[in-house]
Amino acid sequence: MSNNNTPEPKRPTWLSKYRHVVNDNGYELMGAYVAGVMDSTSSITVSVAPQQNTRLGYTIVPRILMERHQEHLIGVVDNWALEHGINAKVKQHESNSGQKYTYSIQSRGDVRKFLELIKPYIVVKHDTIEIILNEILPRLEEGRHKTKEGFVETIEYADMVRESTARSNYKYDADYFLEEWSDELQA
Repeated sequence: MSNNNTPEPKRPTWLSKYRHVVNDNGYELMGAYVAGVMDSTSSITVSVAPQQNTRLGYTIVPRILMERHQEHLIGVVDNWALEHGINAKVKQHESNSGQKYTYSIQSRGDVRKFLELIKPYIVVKHDTIEIILNEILPRLEEGRHKTKEGFVETIEYADMVRESTARSNYKYDADYFLEEWSDELQA
């Protein structure tokens, strides 16, 4: 345990000498660095997919995803997150252009904590983070997505997030559910 009650990372951290690098104004340099990496190389989005064991048969999952060929870059982000109590999955796989590493966070609590920590330093994805933190996560945490009306309302915010990404042709968008559940939503 470090001197500020932050748990030690589960994986060895080669960046330990930069753990708590803070300038005179309390600006966490590693947090700002991670935010810059996420702003430029990550996908902060919301997935919608069928899931049998849910009331409506679908799930909504805010997630953070980054794929890189540079293992050390994934390591910097992962170690920083671990030092803040955030758990992610790191997978390695072969691609046409060599080894690729995938970093993903899908637990609601971990997504919230990660986004709250990088939010002060984010520039490009600021609006996306605001929508996830202020609209989507609260609706999921309150269970509002468990009714068809609440699900569609939540998906409308998810669509806003997904429209900000390069790929915006999703099967499960608000229009899909408005059509799928049209009889029940109009009743």
